[in-house]
Amino acid sequence: MTDRGNLAVSYAKKGFKIVMLHGINEAGNCTCGKGVKCNSSGKHPIYSNWGKKATTSEEEIIAEFKKYPKANIGFATGDNYFVLDVDIGHGGYESLKEYGELKKTLSVRTGSGGSHHYYLMPDGVTVPNRVGVLNGVDIRSNGGLVVAPGSVHKSGKHYEWLEHCSIDDVEITTPDKWLIDLIFSKKSSVKEVPESIEEGSRNAVMASIAGSLRRKGLSFEAILAALLVENNNRCNPPLNDSEVETIAKSICRYNPEAPITGEEWGEDKKENLLSSISNLEDFSKIYEKDMLSKLSMAKDNDPVTFAIIKSKLKGKINLKDLERAIKHIKHSEKEVEFKQALELDGLGTNGYMIPFGWSVDFNEGISKYEQNGEGIFKEVPVSFTPVVISRRFHNLDTEQEKVELSFYRDGYWKKVLAPRSVIFNRNSILRLADSSFPVSSNNAGELISYLSDFERENDKAIPVIKSVARLGWLKESEFFPYSTREYLEFENDSKEASNIMAGLKTYGDFDKWLEVARKARENLAARFIMASSFASVLLEPLHKRVFFIHLWHNSRSGKTATIKLSMSAFGNPNKLIGSFNSTIVGLERMAAALRNLPFAIDELQVLNTKKMSTDSIIYMLSQGQGRTRGSKDGGIQETLTWRNIIITTGEEAMLGTNMQDGANTRTFELYAKPVEDIALASLMHEVSEAHYGFAGKVFINKLCEELKMDKTFLQAIYDELRTSLKEKHIECIHLDEVAVVCLGDYLSSIYVFEEEEKVARDNALLTATAMIENNRQLTQNDNIERAWEMFTGWLIANNEKFQFDAKAPRYGRIDINDNYYVIPSFAHKALEDAGFSPKKVFRGFAERGYIESQVDKDGVLRLQITKSIGGKNCRVYVVRIPDDESVDMEFLR
Repeated sequence: MTDRGNLAVSYAKKGFKIVMLHGINEAGNCTCGKGVKCNSSGKHPIYSNWGKKATTSEEEIIAEFKKYPKANIGFATGDNYFVLDVDIGHGGYESLKEYGELKKTLSVRTGSGGSHHYYLMPDGVTVPNRVGVLNGVDIRSNGGLVVAPGSVHKSGKHYEWLEHCSIDDVEITTPDKWLIDLIFSKKSSVKEVPESIEEGSRNAVMASIAGSLRRKGLSFEAILAALLVENNNRCNPPLNDSEVETIAKSICRYNPEAPITGEEWGEDKKENLLSSISNLEDFSKIYEKDMLSKLSMAKDNDPVTFAIIKSKLKGKINLKDLERAIKHIKHSEKEVEFKQALELDGLGTNGYMIPFGWSVDFNEGISKYEQNGEGIFKEVPVSFTPVVISRRFHNLDTEQEKVELSFYRDGYWKKVLAPRSVIFNRNSILRLADSSFPVSSNNAGELISYLSDFERENDKAIPVIKSVARLGWLKESEFFPYSTREYLEFENDSKEASNIMAGLKTYGDFDKWLEVARKARENLAARFIMASSFASVLLEPLHKRVFFIHLWHNSRSGKTATIKLSMSAFGNPNKLIGSFNSTIVGLERMAAALRNLPFAIDELQVLNTKKMSTDSIIYMLSQGQGRTRGSKDGGIQETLTWRNIIITTGEEAMLGTNMQDGANTRTFELYAKPVEDIALASLMHEVSEAHYGFAGKVFINKLCEELKMDKTFLQAIYDELRTSLKEKHIECIHLDEVAVVCLGDYLSSIYVFEEEEKVARDNALLTATAMIENNRQLTQNDNIERAWEMFTGWLIANNEKFQFDAKAPRYGRIDINDNYYVIPSFAHKALEDAGFSPKKVFRGFAERGYIESQVDKDGVLRLQITKSIGGKNCRVYVVRIPDDESVDMEFLR
């Protein structure tokens, strides 16, 4: 236990009731949540029910100081002693001089330079708590507290015993008669109240007392202590302690200098009101705002006078209507009266107001004030921590709105963003609980009510942010997040999108990235891959479709280093590169999140082909949009879309022999070693992770600037480059795709690498030409030709199954013209096992004359013809082996 804890135990053994107070931290601020903004630093209790928890128990004190080792010590005053509190800052000593010298007693020097003097309660006299007995002089008695010696003041000084007046030097003595006379004869600056406050006026009178104290600058703790004493001594019957605390909290929402109440009720107000009522000729004026306000004051402060007024008005107006009108004007006045600026530590709340009927406090959270028929306010807790609407997001694409809620938890301010339909619905708001938001089925309704009132009160103060939920092109010359005409924020519920957005930032040194990138571009394959990353953003303005570029080679050839360097042009490659160790949905979401930025997927060999095939990935991603899916709430989810270049790497080819033609036309495949030097590959890895995000930003900003000046320039350069490539490679099925990458190479060479236009053009065409030739050597025949090669090979391998003496099962026969009659079931199985579609393949065979076909009497093309096999007629495929096929016909027979 701390020294201060031991000191508190020693005080308790002397009979002092110990109160745990907030202490002062190393920064000189209060240990409560308000910190530097606390107006009672180191002086106010840790517990709101401190009066009940005040104790002399050694065990309890030890336990408390283990929990709060920095706590200050407080004494609960009253019972057999009171304390004279002299404040040097308000002239307390000067005020006492004319009355006499203070008798020597137990006394303490406060941290601010004032003093506390302890006196025994005189026989037969109960000294009350009094504020402002003299200027700078207060009394702390029953229900009060003082800070004990050994505690720390916010100035850094300690509360300490006055010389020769410590607990070891003197005993507490009785006060001089002049001091007792002063306490009981001198009027406080607080408005005098009736000796007995009867039911019906208790709430109003207590609020008036609290207001007067607050205007003097008293803290919540001091006001509450005074109200509790007055409540017990004067209210008949007393209010509950919780109701008194609610009154104190309500009044303490205002700064001391702020007007808390309007005019105060007095004899002059009473006479003026009675005179006005007696002289009324037009009784409709009784409902005017000024008159209703005076009647409301009379009802709250002087029930007898209000009863007299009602008797005068009886028969002249409807008294029930009058009561309703007074209630309405009272509510309206209170709404204006109770408006208070919202201040929360650590959160910008400029211009925010606390909505009427609510309390929002950093330490206490959110409470609702409910008023009963007697007019007494009851405080109902709603949330243990404060919550505010910090921003509204208006999405430019969907025209829908989301709301950002800020709440304090786990020692810092957290934020959660959700659609309005979620936040203002008591069922759907429960989803936010998983994000630590303080909502449950018990408080959801009240919390929504608070948020609704908060928004209405602060409609003009809550910032409205224009937002987008996607990256990429917004308009012809705007690209988010790099080049936009107005400030926009990104808001998207997708984890993939949020992760990618977090990766799109600049970090490190652009010059170091350029140095390594220029070295890497000396290899044409690496240059082409890097160019394709820049070219991805060109697909949208050029209206080109999504396509794949697959680079494959042996291990340790620099494929991953190249793809990382390419993606580091836009941001952190570790966040921007995907993996084949994923699902279709995962790949789809990442493609949609990137939208127009390049989508890089590394290491094809980790793909689980049992769950997902390469051709399914190619077809799905190259469509540029996701599957249509239902939503949890019914209806259909928004369909995800993208238009970008998908760059993949691996140690094996992506295109197989049984791939459909569509997959081949959508995939530009390269077999090349992009990095020859292992040391360079290692350097590319290092630089990619340490210096990133600059090149892509420069490229897109300069591209947007040119598009603003000339919307057609991009298409013109593309057409010129494509024409140049077509002159040499007229048969290339990937000419459009290569031309886009060539354009990306050309523009990035100028924008990013600052090459001259002619040099940039020549090198871009040289690289594109080399890559077309590389791809040509890998290009396979179309799907029908590959199927024909497979099928003729199958016929040769199973030649004996077509002989007349073949063992069962027999696949067919060979006629005298060397044509194969193939039974369909065996042909279909052979093709399906090889991954081909029999229906598509045999129609292609017929179109190319590889099999016989005929048109029946109904004009229907028949691919299967009736022939005799083993003396029985059946439908077969008649397969012709062309003369130029390298097949030994004698062997087949």
